[in-house]
Amino acid sequence: MSAILLVTPLAKAQTLDFAKDVYPILQRSCFECHGAEKQEAGLRLDRRDDALESGSIEAGDPNQSELLRRVLLPAGHDELMPAVGDPLPMDQVDVLRRWIAAGATWPEEFKAGRHWAYIAPERPVIADAQEGDTWVRSPIDHFVLRQLRQHHLEPAPPAAPEKLIRRVYLDLIGLPPSPDEVEAFVSDPSPMRFEAIVDDLLGRPQFGERWARPWLDLARYADSHGFQRDNFRDVWAYRDWVIAALNEDMPFDQFSTEQIAGDLLPGATESQRIATGFHRCTPTNVEAGSLPEETRIEQVIDRVNTTGAVWLGTTLECCQCHDHKYDP
Repeated sequence: MSAILLVTPLAKAQTLDFAKDVYPILQRSCFECHGAEKQEAGLRLDRRDDALESGSIEAGDPNQSELLRRVLLPAGHDELMPAVGDPLPMDQVDVLRRWIAAGATWPEEFKAGRHWAYIAPERPVIADAQEGDTWVRSPIDHFVLRQLRQHHLEPAPPAAPEKLIRRVYLDLIGLPPSPDEVEAFVSDPSPMRFEAIVDDLLGRPQFGERWARPWLDLARYADSHGFQRDNFRDVWAYRDWVIAALNEDMPFDQFSTEQIAGDLLPGATESQRIATGFHRCTPTNVEAGSLPEETRIEQVIDRVNTTGAVWLGTTLECCQCHDHKYDP
């Protein structure tokens, strides 16, 4: 054990971020029994003063830290922590050891933040292009180039014309170019030939057909009801509405509003009512002996869960039975 507790050599040392590296381990493995709701053995580890004054963490001395001793005990030991669930992986133990050895720094102003998914995004600062960065053509390129250089990599050279046209065809319309289209692109001397082919593909009906597929998957669209009979249903109008919306470059706020509540808009058009077919993309059990009310409830649950996943980026299944204390 003493070998494990030795301080990591400088060559392997990394700067630890308490909020990103240490706190999540404590939160995941310790707070259930030693947090705000419960303090077994009178120990509380979710607050800085309580954790550092408890004696379980000896700042600067991992060998004398009871917290580290407990997490390193063999499986099945009565004092092994965490008491419930799997033992801590050794990489997480190493994080705790290095943190304690470095002084167990716990910023006084630290507060556990919300999950990143529930924080409004902020536009990042774009660094000025350095001399020689002719590869950078758009703001996104700055971030790609920065990551490449952090990994000591350089951008790949330009693709050959025949590869480039194949990639853009598959990306935008999901179909490969014909031999004649490849030949025309390769032999085109115009410096704007790539921009021209992109504009052409964006204007084709196949663009909407290609990119409607991921959305229809999210909406759980199917041409049939599911279950054993899996019989055909007339919901194709909603599919065609999604394709048309993409081909017409409909703004996303309008795209969302019409699917969620198009029939409730003032003077709702037929197209807006069709958009609410999103809510009809549910499995429907028409088997003999099925209970209509049970099917209806299952369909409502399916739409709540699907709507939450698609537009909120979160699952809602748990709230069918539970009110969570902390999570939204």
